[in-house]
Amino acid sequence: MAVYPVPTDATYDYVPTTPDRVGVGSDVLAVMETSGPVAMIVPGSGATPWLYVLTMPLPDGSSGSGVAFFPDDWSTLPSYWWGRLRLWKRTAKLADASTYTADDGSKWIYPAGEDGKLVCYADGTTFTQGQRLSLGEITTDARDLYIADDTEWDWLPVTNATGVSVGDYVLFGYAQAGVVDEVVVTDSPPYYRRDEFQRADDDTLGWVDTLYADGVAVLQATWRWYDRLPKPAADSKFRAPDGSRWIYTDGVYYCWGTGASYAPGAVFQRGEIAGRLTEIT
Repeated sequence: MAVYPVPTDATYDYVPTTPDRVGVGSDVLAVMETSGPVAMIVPGSGATPWLYVLTMPLPDGSSGSGVAFFPDDWSTLPSYWWGRLRLWKRTAKLADASTYTADDGSKWIYPAGEDGKLVCYADGTTFTQGQRLSLGEITTDARDLYIADDTEWDWLPVTNATGVSVGDYVLFGYAQAGVVDEVVVTDSPPYYRRDEFQRADDDTLGWVDTLYADGVAVLQATWRWYDRLPKPAADSKFRAPDGSRWIYTDGVYYCWGTGASYAPGAVFQRGEIAGRLTEIT
């Protein structure tokens, strides 16, 4: 489950890329994701965040260590979505016919065995009768843009660092956006090499670890990289690698020319279209 599906906002398009294409001058969004049961907690205080050490299963069946961190005061997170740490705790779905009252006053009931979502049966100030949403969707701050959701578990947003205990299974996401000013390389043979991408303010956007023969990663994590592209002018036209043609309008890309994979009438965000669009001039 991805903390960020392909992101989008009113200012930028985010197009999936790979770290080998990232260098000085690249304008990127980097997303680090970790998940697993909490093995150890290091309390934070004030400006020092709380640290959660996770046990993460590796593809070969062994275990590695991951981390999640969270501010001592959740209210200090910024409003812009890419600067907001996100941490969810996995919890069991409600029992069949259980009811829930949201902060806006709306009332919900859970039909077990369906799609994992609650049904709103009474309006509130935000939600309305008939809506179907997961408990995580109802309780996640709208500024966080995305929620964690599946049919088997509820993923509840953590807003208080003390709400996580050893043994809890959590999903953590950390994103940074900006222009790469410097690439710092740390070489530690025979274990790993780290390429760290930094902004002009020396803040780390993200890094890539390349393991050697006796490779030991310092941190197990999944990284996703996106080129951050300013939204084009209205009615700008593009061609995709499959030959389909697209026009930008009302915040989305509309397919107007047939290709091998897309047909006229398709509507997507730029980062959801396979390959990289080329502007038609």
